[in-house]
Order: sequence, then C-alpha cells, then structure tokens
Amino acid sequence: MQQKVLTVIRKKDAAPVESPAQVSIEEESFDQGDALLAEIEAFLRAIREGTEPLVTGEDGLRALETAMHITRLVQGTG
Repeated sequence: MQQKVLTVIRKKDAAPVESPAQVSIEEESFDQGDALLAEIEAFLRAIREGTEPLVTGEDGLRALETAMHITRLVQGTG
C-alpha cells in the first residue's frame, strides 16, 4: 500500500548570512484514497444539498486547459 506524505519546509526568522538557514519541517500523512470517487461524491452531495461543488465546472476547465498547455510545452509545440 502506498502512503501519501506531504512535507512542508518553512524558513524561520531571517538568520545571519554566514549561518545555515533555520527551517521547520512538518509532515502530514494521508491514507490512500480514490480521488475521483471523492470528487464525484462531493459533487453529488452538493447537488443534494443545493450548494456549490468543491470543484466547479470552471475549475475543471481551467485544470484541463493548464494540462493541455503543459503537454504542448513538453512536446515543444506550445
């Protein structure tokens, strides 16, 4: 089973240039899940409750456009 871990490294208050940077490290573990299933469930819940979905159609369109743009850049056609 894969485990998803998010590591956040933050620079603490400014240290003198000659000393190593002081950082804080935070790690958060996440259970393996089905992101698409969670998104569909959230969408259906929004319909039932009459609220705005967490991921709107506009969000999806922007994500698709971004992915297509990145693909074109990687392929050298954008």
